Amino acid sequence: MKLKSIALILPLFLFVSCKVAFVPAYNGTAIELVKSGQGLTTKLHVEENATYNDEQYTLYNSYIASLKAFDQARANSNLLLPIIGRYQAAFNTLRAQHKGKGTLTPIELKVHNEQLQAFLNDLLVVENNFKKQN
Repeated sequence: MKLKSIALILPLFLFVSCKVAFVPAYNGTAIELVKSGQGLTTKLHVEENATYNDEQYTLYNSYIASLKAFDQARANSNLLLPIIGRYQAAFNTLRAQHKGKGTLTPIELKVHNEQLQAFLNDLLVVENNFKKQN
């Protein structure tokens, strides 16, 4: 009788004393957001946009804000925030340069595009590593 009660109590004790943490399944939303940013970056820095266009820069700034909000809202938040912070700072600098100059040459547009694309590539590397871990 005692053995039966111990056999029933022992698993119950082990179950109650263990801490279980729920980790949500990974979804590819961050990767999709970064890839859409790559398209926006290219669109922002094509030759037709050599003249400063505040509306396009505002749209791009909204994209960066949505990427930041997504990273803050997910379970393992703040993974991308350090890169997004540097990305935002670089974007603000490039925007100010473009606004101050008014019109950029094709080479300047290419350099702006490459600088922002580098941050997006960094975000993809970090996010893909996170995906592999989950």
